[in-house]
Amino acid sequence: AVLPDFLNFLGNSIIIGHNVNFDLRFLNAEMERLSIPPVENQVIDTLSLCRWAFPDQEKYNQPLIAQKLGIIIKNAHRAYDDAFVCGNIFLHCIQQHFKNCKRYPRGAFTGSTGIPFWNTINLMLASLPFPVLPSTSPERT
Repeated sequence: AVLPDFLNFLGNSIIIGHNVNFDLRFLNAEMERLSIPPVENQVIDTLSLCRWAFPDQEKYNQPLIAQKLGIIIKNAHRAYDDAFVCGNIFLHCIQQHFKNCKRYPRGAFTGSTGIPFWNTINLMLASLPFPVLPSTSPERT
């Protein structure tokens, strides 16, 4: 079974996704079917972040946002590239925050792990290559 391996991989990591609650509903429904408690990880929804960071955008689907930000998608709807694109969208939104000093959108950050959320984010960001973000996904080894 794949689910136990996936949950072990996930651990207590922060889940970042574009319209991530859509995906979590499927995951948690399957977990309920198997009598496994639902995922309670902290969640960052890049869809909500994009609506906040780029309020003048008409549509907020991942490919359009990636195009707006100059992120090249090699294989849309493939897990590796979608994760890469989503991660870069997240980083661009965080950069937009620091540029504009805006308040965070309601519902963009959720979770119940009790981890000091922004301490975790700051540690993540400290290890990343700012201010330059790669425009294409790195080659897989």
